Amino acid sequence: MAKIKTIYPPTVPNSLPAFDGKVDDLKFYFKPSVANSYEQIDSLQVSIVRLDTNRTVLNSNIYPYDLMFISKDAISFDPVKKFYYFIINKSIFKQLDTAYKIQVRAVSTEASSKPQDTSSPAMGSWLKNNLDYFSEWSIVTIVMPITAPDFGIQGLNESSTNGINSSGYNFIGYYEPKDPNKSETLSSYRMNIYTYTDYNDKSTWKLYATSGTKTIGIYEKINISQVFDKDLLQSESYVLTFSVITKNLYSKTKQYIIRGEYPTLELFNTINTKTDKDEGRIEVKVTAKQILMKPDAGTSVEYVADDPTINQYPYIKTSHAIIDGAVESNNNFYMYSEKDKWILQGKTKILTVYDNLKDAYNNPFITVKYDAKEYDDYEYYTRIKFCAFKVDLNGGYYLMDSSGKITQQPSDWEYRIIARKEIVTKVNKVEKVVLSENNVFRTKEVISPKQEYYLFYKENEGLSDFKVIKTYKKN
Repeated sequence: MAKIKTIYPPTVPNSLPAFDGKVDDLKFYFKPSVANSYEQIDSLQVSIVRLDTNRTVLNSNIYPYDLMFISKDAISFDPVKKFYYFIINKSIFKQLDTAYKIQVRAVSTEASSKPQDTSSPAMGSWLKNNLDYFSEWSIVTIVMPITAPDFGIQGLNESSTNGINSSGYNFIGYYEPKDPNKSETLSSYRMNIYTYTDYNDKSTWKLYATSGTKTIGIYEKINISQVFDKDLLQSESYVLTFSVITKNLYSKTKQYIIRGEYPTLELFNTINTKTDKDEGRIEVKVTAKQILMKPDAGTSVEYVADDPTINQYPYIKTSHAIIDGAVESNNNFYMYSEKDKWILQGKTKILTVYDNLKDAYNNPFITVKYDAKEYDDYEYYTRIKFCAFKVDLNGGYYLMDSSGKITQQPSDWEYRIIARKEIVTKVNKVEKVVLSENNVFRTKEVISPKQEYYLFYKENEGLSDFKVIKTYKKN
């Protein structure tokens, strides 16, 4: 009569996250059945077959019984996951980007001693004679070794410190599947910034800012970017982590050391090119932004024109300012550019928000003027004004309630940043706007002098695009 079994199938997951089949061995996790303790288990037997063919992948010369035998000294415990695990060498999985089925069964300590040579006929007899001391097979666990994708942050190096030159820096990531069918698509990603005192001791890392988990839907285009809402302090170092999870739950994190390295004065230039096909050359014209600078106390500014060190290039002249100390720019600046394809970008604080459109238009915090032409007393040009305005959507209207009482509605303010493009003529010093159009950014959040915004305005042969991103808030 068969013996009543006292050993039961181990608890295993339905599936395990995909792993890099070229680099990583597989960690297979399990728990003893609730009816058994770990001490009752002597060893494990493992079956590995392909999902699509159900054929074993174990080499018959090494594993003639289509079983892998795992001794107890090859099993470890993961205190974080609270699971036991053993290692299956990556060489077992000959075909990458293919699913495999794994099942395990436990061998009771009551079983007789296993032969040393697991490929001998004695092993076959041992398997037959000890069936009552083997558990039933566990449920199937699906695993998949994959061709790992390539991913990272554009412009950053994992092996060196990366200088970040803008408080509103846009960290742009990339992700590219490397499997033959490009099927290992991105499911989600996360970017975190940490402060630290010892890079090699993660217990000193403290979360400073996070993107949160960004999910990529099946119909969404992958667009990995993040502007954090906290400023990186000048000369301070941080750790930026970029983590991805793929369609088959493969996960990996890359780490970058970043450092706030901001220029004392940021200048954005306009570059226009003109092709001279007859001469086989391209003329490049650089028009610099003009900035009115306010030196801090004790700062000296020396302006230098026609730098003599450049005389070796007879057709190039240069001007610059030598700043000994620190300066700050005023709120308004003007950039002149020929009408072409160009971009204005930069950070700004908005000190005043007007509740009257006329005042907002008359007091822009940035003005861009280009394509200016003069004919005696007549002038023609295009001008873009960046203005701040707020409007009460309730309009101050009064309402009558059911009892007949008339009350004024509470204000419902909407804040707007307007990029107003104007075609202007000027005759005898009198301006006239002959055509205008607005690009508007709207928000219910209060625009305050403490808040900094990143502005992006693109002009492409008359067509414009305007974006505003809130960067960080000063204390």
